[in-house]
Amino acid sequence: MIRRLYRSLTTTAATLALATALAGPVTAQGVPTVDTQNIAQEIRQLQLLASTGLRISEALSLSCDDLTEDGLMIRKGKFGKSRLVPLHASTRAVMERYLDQRRIVRDAGHDLFVLGHGHAPTATRAHVVFVRIVRKLGYRNPTGPGPRLHDLRHTFAVRSLETCGNDLRSVLRHMRALSTYLGHVDIANTYWYLEATPVLLQMIAATAEQTWIGGVA
Repeated sequence: MIRRLYRSLTTTAATLALATALAGPVTAQGVPTVDTQNIAQEIRQLQLLASTGLRISEALSLSCDDLTEDGLMIRKGKFGKSRLVPLHASTRAVMERYLDQRRIVRDAGHDLFVLGHGHAPTATRAHVVFVRIVRKLGYRNPTGPGPRLHDLRHTFAVRSLETCGNDLRSVLRHMRALSTYLGHVDIANTYWYLEATPVLLQMIAATAEQTWIGGVA
């Protein structure tokens, strides 16, 4: 489910359709009851979370100066850690389009992600908008549990590990790099994602079984 949601958040056409749908009904003058521009900006923010695995607190703390030629400079990570997050070319292209839109915001401050008032949204608003989106897309019922905003980070990590294929050594090397990329203090926190990757778990189990059989033989 979360993977289908990921795909729904990563195309320009989907972004425009979502922004229009989430704007809701219009007034008698034809004006949307919700600021479509704000919603579009927040969807761009969700796209960044989906494509980088950032924590929502990290994304909302970004300033314009943090977007560099080398990637995103995370200065307010968990436990005060800072790190550089490289950006894929497609993600950078989305960010460049976002910056073009950002320039029309009056009195915009230093925050990278801003709404109409010129400042970053609150974490609470980000969570609320995410829930509205997943409900609009049919991935969450009006009441009850469903995909969470933090699941975008989990999905990024799992998809990243799956690109290693069936090469166990590659998985272990990638795990160390992924731990740094995600800003984990302890690599043990990164190993948790193996539990959410059935394909990799099966490979590790098969390798362990072969090793054990080989030792017995």
